[in-house]
Amino acid sequence: MRGFLAVAFNFGFRKSELLGLSVKQVSLKDRTAQLLPGTTKNDKGRTVLMTEDVYQRLSPCVKNKQPDDALFTWEDGSPGQGLSSGVEQNVQPGESSRFASRLSPFCDS
Repeated sequence: MRGFLAVAFNFGFRKSELLGLSVKQVSLKDRTAQLLPGTTKNDKGRTVLMTEDVYQRLSPCVKNKQPDDALFTWEDGSPGQGLSSGVEQNVQPGESSRFASRLSPFCDS
């Protein structure tokens, strides 16, 4: 979850933009992440330079995935869609760390 949150906080990407990211939109070599035209609120694309923290947190999200795969995925490899409903359905008071441990999009290595 830290990778997901690091991108959100550092770059202000919306939840839909984050969940729509694919591996091909992240360049570890150039240390950039790219939102494609038509996928943002104003339909304009943008490219951001990763901070060192974001780079370290996204590297595991890219590992062993194909270019068209979702960047943020669940533990079983399925796309990280439904984050909000998953939290609401699965987290009881005091159990957030148990839920977070099942989220690999959340890409913690």
